[in-house]
Amino acid sequence: MQATDTVWVATQTQAFLPSTTATALPATTSEHVVAALNPVLPDSKPTPAQVQAVVDYLQQNGFTGIKVSSSQRLVDATGTVTGIQAAFNTTLMSFQYQGRAAFGNNAPAQVPQALGGVVVAVLGLQNVATAQAVVEVAPSPASTKARANAAGTAVEVAHELTEFPAFYDADNLPIGTGSTVAMVASGDLTAVLANLKAYTTSHGLPDVSTQVIRVGDGSYQDDPAKDLVWTTAVEAMVGMAGGLKQIVFYNPPDLGDANLILGIDTMEDEFSWPVQYASELLPFAISEDDAHRSGLMAASDNAIAFIPENIAPSGDDGAYAESEGVILDAQGNWLVAPGSYTVNYPASDRDVWAIGGTSLYTSGGIYASETGWNSGVAPVDPENLTSDQQLHAGGGGVSKFEGGQGDLFNHAPWRIVPDVAFDADPASGALVYLQGNATPVQVGGTVLAAALYVGLRIRMGYHPETPLELLYTCYADYHDHIKNDYALSGYSMQQLVHPVNEGNNGYGGYGYNAVAGYDAIGGWGSINARNLNALAIGYFHD
Repeated sequence: MQATDTVWVATQTQAFLPSTTATALPATTSEHVVAALNPVLPDSKPTPAQVQAVVDYLQQNGFTGIKVSSSQRLVDATGTVTGIQAAFNTTLMSFQYQGRAAFGNNAPAQVPQALGGVVVAVLGLQNVATAQAVVEVAPSPASTKARANAAGTAVEVAHELTEFPAFYDADNLPIGTGSTVAMVASGDLTAVLANLKAYTTSHGLPDVSTQVIRVGDGSYQDDPAKDLVWTTAVEAMVGMAGGLKQIVFYNPPDLGDANLILGIDTMEDEFSWPVQYASELLPFAISEDDAHRSGLMAASDNAIAFIPENIAPSGDDGAYAESEGVILDAQGNWLVAPGSYTVNYPASDRDVWAIGGTSLYTSGGIYASETGWNSGVAPVDPENLTSDQQLHAGGGGVSKFEGGQGDLFNHAPWRIVPDVAFDADPASGALVYLQGNATPVQVGGTVLAAALYVGLRIRMGYHPETPLELLYTCYADYHDHIKNDYALSGYSMQQLVHPVNEGNNGYGGYGYNAVAGYDAIGGWGSINARNLNALAIGYFHD
């Protein structure tokens, strides 16, 4: 069939051309792309015939290095710009974007009609929208905030990661030295592994075995900023769990959509669950608008649906994920519509547990209370007086694309983020240790919060429902009066969580506000692991 006779069918990948000043990429430039295949049925895999049809089509268009993922859901390959444009009926353009060279497709990616029900998305056609992995570093010296409570004055101060089990009532639960955790982490991880080894040694914790599984295409570079993110995640998981048996890293070179989906899919398909329950951490965030437009959402939804225990941070952009929290210019004028709120992916995925951020107050080293984390706005570049201003606050809101928690909440049928929240305020954050540095770094952010939840979840052990599933079950039982297990358990919702009833994740009167019960600031609140674990034992094992 000649190209002029081809009937084209759109995939989920939309156009990415934010600049009107763009030029065509050189025809011989090579790019790495990933075709994401649509399973025949939910929670299934594409058929061998479907996979082969995609492989044959890429070969016909001159692609090389064609590989099929172990899940059969992805086919990745390298093609010239000429081959990519012919295969997907779009044009790749180059332009400047936020001070860097970028490229994107000027029209939605399409495939011939014969592949229309097979290829759901094409990733790697742009590098405009990439996932962000960040932590919030406290200023040095960090300021101390105080607030009055029933027990007196409570303050925000930095904490050793080994203090957090007591704050969240997990200190009397078994430690996690028999458990394995998996996570996606990009780039050269040499420094991260060295930091983890130094941390366990200096804090008297058992050694943690590590395995790095490289996936994707490209060179591996060390990125100190990402090193701090991944180090925060692993030290927080280990510190909260009291130790781990192993951490398996699924390791793409970068967080561009093509390499990222290979990391996610490989982890979901190949991670071997040990005897004790394991969790998978996705310590990054991308606005769900970008994830939807690029096709990342469609591609990873198919992979994530296979595993019930995925955990992701809600992001550090407050209610403004689409702009990555950049909401004001240097003069304080709004750069975005102040009442238009967005959330991050994969936290918004209904098959992912979304972890938001709180400010943790303690009194005499004992848990006092939590509020929604919001550090306000600060210049993107503190050394540039004309720099735009970025909001630093726990992500939360209502998804535009992902189905939600049924009819339990006012925003049904859409997913509400987060499910629960833990400490993410850098003022009350964690001390993270880097090999060779005598002074630890004080960090916060929802990556920290998500990793703390993973460690806590490990200490709770295995039950037929995960801790967060159990919270939703308890709410449904109480709300609908269908069962009496919840009432007979002897625990109220207020005893299963620490409430987060104060806070806002916007600016200038905008954003979501915390309320009693469930909201888009802290979800249910932070978990009281001791009580929730006792309820799980009685609920499922009596």
